[in-house]
Amino acid sequence: ANAPGEMAFSSDGGLIIYNAVTGEVLYSAAASESVSIVSDASAYYSADKFYAQGAEKISIQPQNGQVIDCGGTKYRGYILLEKEANGLMTVLNIVNTEDYVASVLGKEMSYSWPQEALKAQAVCARNFAICRGNSHKGYAFDVCSTTHCQVYAGIAGEHENTRKATEATKGVLATYEGKVVPLYFYATSGGKTEDVKNVWGSVHGYLNAVDDPYENPEKASKYKWSVTLTKSEIEQKLTKAGADIGSLKNITLDETTP
Repeated sequence: ANAPGEMAFSSDGGLIIYNAVTGEVLYSAAASESVSIVSDASAYYSADKFYAQGAEKISIQPQNGQVIDCGGTKYRGYILLEKEANGLMTVLNIVNTEDYVASVLGKEMSYSWPQEALKAQAVCARNFAICRGNSHKGYAFDVCSTTHCQVYAGIAGEHENTRKATEATKGVLATYEGKVVPLYFYATSGGKTEDVKNVWGSVHGYLNAVDDPYENPEKASKYKWSVTLTKSEIEQKLTKAGADIGSLKNITLDETTP
């Protein structure tokens, strides 16, 4: 995530902070010692501990198998800071795929749900992450931590049930015609999934519309929904989309998908 120019880091096992480009050790922090790292347009530095003039990237590695606290949130793996020209910094959590999946599971699905459901979601999450590498071109990360990709919250997303499901499916990927493909998931289908060609315009044999007999209309909160827009809101949305029609007179529904 893009962050302000200052953030605190600590770990119960201590930290070693490196210049990620040169490999130089900038500082070794004792167990539970908090290190506040500041970024400006010319350097990364913590005024009372170290100074790294012109360092483009800084790696913050927890020691002794511990997790790292980044601004109050705990993560597995390690943290990489990349300096931005405006003095802000991009904060990245470099984490292995299985730890990532175990966290995503707890945020995208309830950890109390059946193991078979969690295992199926684990495969979906793993496939999605691996196929999502180009979703943020121009940035240093593969996936973001929001619903734009998948919701990820580090240790807070984990539960023994999510780790169990992840371990049970470790390395398992779904393929179509011999290729690993992105798998998409949703909270509510309305009783039937949509054909991909009606959503994104592409055609994929494994993303055809199918009935969803498992969804309960009484329990699915968005099985039926509606949205209300004013005339001016519709005009503004059309203009923003490059279809400036002036004053809207009427709307006629020409067709619907099956």
